[in-house]
Amino acid sequence: MCEKILVPLNSSPYSKRALKVALKIARDTGAKVTVLHVAHVSAGFGGWMLAAGPMIWPPKFVNDGEEVLKSILSDQDFNYERIESKVSVGNPVETIVNTAKEEKTDLLVMGTRGLGRLTGLFLGSISQRVVQDAPCPVLLIK
Repeated sequence: MCEKILVPLNSSPYSKRALKVALKIARDTGAKVTVLHVAHVSAGFGGWMLAAGPMIWPPKFVNDGEEVLKSILSDQDFNYERIESKVSVGNPVETIVNTAKEEKTDLLVMGTRGLGRLTGLFLGSISQRVVQDAPCPVLLIK
């Protein structure tokens, strides 16, 4: 039985499609849905983290992530009473897998660009790495 669904989100159309599928499953099963936004940053020093630009204090990443989730979830298509939002800063693969373990997730639903094995090998597909390490079934949505 599917009681807990985890949906990693960014602002891409792929992740929004994944959320639509996850909510369909949740409505059919009564599952709780957790949406997770992970701000990916490089290793930092002295309490600061490096992004693709100037150094930014970590709360900025959390605030930006909360805005992304708020914007997506404000759409009526994503209205569901059993939904929880989380924002984390770190490595997306590790954070998604660890959250799935901690939450005892039954199903992980995430978007993928569908780059294929060769392109994914060179670009390092997050979804491919999550599939390898996830503690539960993963449904990839193109």
